Amino acid sequence: DVFVGTPATFCSSFVDKGFLSASSFSLVILDECHNATGNSPMASLLRDAIFRLAPAQQPRIVGLTASFVNGSMKDIIKKREKLEVLMQANLISPDVDAETTFNRQFIRIIVPYEDVSSLESLVSRFVATIFRTVLKNVILQFEVEKWTMRSKIVFAGTGGEGLLFWLKEGILLQLSNEAEEL
Repeated sequence: DVFVGTPATFCSSFVDKGFLSASSFSLVILDECHNATGNSPMASLLRDAIFRLAPAQQPRIVGLTASFVNGSMKDIIKKREKLEVLMQANLISPDVDAETTFNRQFIRIIVPYEDVSSLESLVSRFVATIFRTVLKNVILQFEVEKWTMRSKIVFAGTGGEGLLFWLKEGILLQLSNEAEEL
């Protein structure tokens, strides 16, 4: 049998109401596991329902995330360690072969900021300037603000390379499709 639900639903069923026992499950898959922080339902599910069982009764846990950072980019190492401790796991990522890494062309940006939140702000201003300059009179100010905010979120979650990919494969593709419709 497969049960699908939100962490809050399972936390309620396991902990609050006791309808289900985590020991009845052999595998629990947590999508977006970077959200398991503080007193979130996902963190409570792990702490209060699963890891209170004897190790032999605990289901296996698979946590999936595209980025283990939840929120700002401050204290990344600490956030990773907290997530690993909470999930009683090690974060792993796929190996990237040297050929793939060395055949890429990177854009080097030297930023005089040591505080990552300042870097996020710089990225937002940079992207907003690009949108306003390149797309003047083509898109509304609302869209510039929306895309600028999304670019900050993409940068915070995936870094510079992810931001460049999103701009190229997301925004430019969308603008190209809209231009063809005109």
